[in-house]
Amino acid sequence: MAGNEVFHARTTSQYNAHLPRSVQAQAARLILQANLAFGESNSNGLSYVQRLKARFECREYLDQALALEPENAAALGLLGQLEKAHVLLGSDPKTFHPIKCTGV
Repeated sequence: MAGNEVFHARTTSQYNAHLPRSVQAQAARLILQANLAFGESNSNGLSYVQRLKARFECREYLDQALALEPENAAALGLLGQLEKAHVLLGSDPKTFHPIKCTGV
């Protein structure tokens, strides 16, 4: 690792260590929910709209988790996977609105 990366990793872990355990636990629960929603969004048994709704739900959970713990590696990693999935599906995760979708 370069010097800046070591410093960043150290400051990130120091930042997370200063968060109350209740905040860390809440962020972990939200990331678990996001993972479940992301897994559901990859189900072949769901319609396109249902898969998009699951990805939207995943994004909401991740946004909440990152609001609590902005540098959480698991949340950031899943966010990267989610962004890739939106590109592959040809949808924009920021403009998708499940209420407007029909045919579920």
